[in-house]
Amino acid sequence: MLGTDQAELSEVEYLSPEWYAARAHGVSASEIAAVLGLSPWVSPFDLWWLKRTGEDSQAENKGMRRGRRYESLIVEDFADEHPEFFVGNSVTVRNVERPWQLATPDGLAYESAGHDLYGHDADEPNYASGLFPVAAIEAKTGQRREWGDPGTDDIPVHYRCQVLWQMDTLGLNVAYLPVLFGDQYAEYVVEYDEADAKFMRERAEVFLESVRADQMPDVDDSSATARRLKKLHPEVIDGEVEVPAYIVAQYHAAKRLRDAAAARMRLAENRIRMGLGDYNVGVCDGRKVASRSVYDVKPRVQEVRGFTVNKLHITTPKSQERNLSHVRNDSEGR
Repeated sequence: MLGTDQAELSEVEYLSPEWYAARAHGVSASEIAAVLGLSPWVSPFDLWWLKRTGEDSQAENKGMRRGRRYESLIVEDFADEHPEFFVGNSVTVRNVERPWQLATPDGLAYESAGHDLYGHDADEPNYASGLFPVAAIEAKTGQRREWGDPGTDDIPVHYRCQVLWQMDTLGLNVAYLPVLFGDQYAEYVVEYDEADAKFMRERAEVFLESVRADQMPDVDDSSATARRLKKLHPEVIDGEVEVPAYIVAQYHAAKRLRDAAAARMRLAENRIRMGLGDYNVGVCDGRKVASRSVYDVKPRVQEVRGFTVNKLHITTPKSQERNLSHVRNDSEGR
């Protein structure tokens, strides 16, 4: 693993033309999950076209702007929880040996007593002074059900990719993820994994080479790829084009399987409803597996009368939930 002196500070202003230019020819921490096919928002196909067209995979929407405003507050909470650290803001960082490897963590933790951006006394550390960070800080907001127990590394896999990339870029051994669930603060800790980092670097290099060689990746089943295809072909022209018969057959076979699965699901749901009867909770071997609620909804201005909701919720067993522990296993399963 590289020492921390192998990361150079890139004085690039966030969302500036220079920032976009640096990202156009590299892979950032927020993009590595997309390279691996593990991002909920960007597919490898979509990211490839983003690089080819010079667009930005982090183009901000209202939700992202709101989240960015929360970031500084969450990092401030982290600083309050960890007086042993000097907590400083970060800028875009590139690895010296791999200048295409970029990261911009929300904050950096230094082993330094005293005054920091959030009220602790100390001289401000920087790369030129020879003082280097000991941990990356990545602030998040989210739904509690998507995360494991606080204090562990049980986090969504795309965030694991992000912080591992940050650590690998800066040469760090640990990353902290302070998270705000509503008004509840929690922390998660991820340690550096050399095998995962090496795997990600290899995949990133292959991806960047495909961009340089103009070798477009295959389409996949993600909504991001569907949006990209619509954007690539916004017009309709008269004419015919041959569609391979096997693709048409694949579609119809998949539709039949989907319809059959939906019918089996409705049958099972009705059987659960029958089993619950008037009760609100169903259990299996002492564990809650289903619940139902019935409530009235009052009429709105443009509605003649209200209505009654009769809702059934079926719990997903823990054993069937996705294991988010390792990057390699998740990505290779795609």
